[in-house]
Formats: sequence, structure tokens, C-alpha cells
Amino acid sequence: MTVETKRAKKPTAVARAPKAATPRVEVEAEAPAVAGSEASLEKHRAAAEAIADGEVIPLRADAHLAYHNAIAGRDAVIAAKAPIEATGFRVEWELVRAIGEVAEAVIFADGRVDADPEVKGEVLSMLREARPLRTLMLSEARTQALKNKALLPEVRRIEKGRGAVDAVQDVIDLVTFFTRNKLARAGGAVTPADLKRAAELGAELLRRLKPKGAKRGSARSAEQQKAAALRDRLWTLLVRRYEHLERAGGAAWGRLLGEHVPSLQARYAPAKRAPKTP
Repeated sequence: MTVETKRAKKPTAVARAPKAATPRVEVEAEAPAVAGSEASLEKHRAAAEAIADGEVIPLRADAHLAYHNAIAGRDAVIAAKAPIEATGFRVEWELVRAIGEVAEAVIFADGRVDADPEVKGEVLSMLREARPLRTLMLSEARTQALKNKALLPEVRRIEKGRGAVDAVQDVIDLVTFFTRNKLARAGGAVTPADLKRAAELGAELLRRLKPKGAKRGSARSAEQQKAAALRDRLWTLLVRRYEHLERAGGAAWGRLLGEHVPSLQARYAPAKRAPKTP
């Protein structure tokens, strides 16, 4: 008689819940710095100086970001020249093609404002140490603001600064930002040692660059004030020329304009590389 042996049943596997995906934090890319052009400044100086005083728009934006967006907008509109002209909209193509030059002129003029001839010696040495700290802290502050949107308004306010005095004030404000939000840690992007040194540099530089009771920006030399005035006029010229470019693009794309032509302060988007052919 054959005896059948029953095999023991394998325990039923318990399905494990899938691990929660770690949210990916995308760091906003910064627009690459542009050298600017003195030749472009001189070429467009007359048009900028012809703008009425009451119509001048002060530069409160990132000139380097504006340059990259202006180039992207220019290229998109020029590529759509045929369909735009088919709408009957009259485009001043020479002005559209020169958008990049005006943006370069703004950057060059803005650089003259920051280059304070009165800053030298020990103060200049301290500024050279403070600027990389400002860049480091501001970059990390932007990253933290992407994780916590509540921090974004303060970061935006800090990054608007211009010139030596504003750069020093930014260092002080960033130290406060990191201290209040407890964002500095040993081994992190910004360490407690970074904050300590930044606070020391910021306090001493502000004392030397901005005498007690002086208004913000009063440390500018006469040459800097002239450079700032010309820079603002060039910025106004760029805004006007870009508005014409946007109207030209709008003739062809209508409400879809934003998909083709970025605003001057739109988030920087690096050009995507073409996939490699196997």
C-alpha cells in the first residue's frame, strides 16, 4: 500500500506596503553671470538718455536673469517672423534683434554701480571674504525656501540688494534668517562657524561703509550715482523694447505667449541638451 505524503503548505507571503517615495526637491537653477558690454552701453546710451525723467524705471530686478530671458524671447520671436508678419502686426525687427545688446548694457552699467572706487585696503579684503559667504548663504536660503514656501518672501526681499552696502546688509539679514529658522548645522551647507564669521564681517563692514545715521545707499560716490542713473535708464529702455517684442509675439500666439516668450524675470530654465544618438 502506497502512503501519500502531504507536503506542507508554504506560508502565504504577506504583501508589503510600498515604501513612500522620498519627495524630490528641485533646486532652482541660477542664471549664469554675464560680463556685460561697454560697447553696447555706448551704442544705446543716447536712446536711454532720451527717456523723460518721470518715466525712468529703477532697476529692482536681476539683470543677469533678464538678459537670458531677453535672449530666449528674442530668438523665439525672430524664429516666428513669417507667421507674425502674416498677422499684419508691424514689428521693428532692428529693435528686436538688438534686445541682447541692451540687456548687456544694463549689466555693464550695473557693474559700475557696484564697483565703488572708495572701497579699498582692509575693507576691500573683508568684502572679498564676505561676498562668497553671502553667495553660499543665499544659495542655501533659496534651497530651503523651495522646501518651505513660507520662507520665500524673506529670501526674495534679501536677494534684491545692490551695491557694497546692500551686499553687507544681506549678509547680516541672512545670518538672522538662518539663526531664526535654525537652518545652520555642523556638516551642513551653512555651518554655525559660517554664521559666526558672517556676523563679524557684516557688523564691521556695515560700520565702515555706512556711517551712523546715514541713509541706505548714501555711501555711493558721485560716479556711482551717475552710473546708477544711466543703468536705470537702460533698464527702462530694455523693458520698453521687450514690451514691443511681447506684443509682436502676442500677435502670433495670443494667450499662449508665455509658452514661447518668457517674462524678463521668469525662472531661469537651462537649455535642454539634445539626446545623444546611439
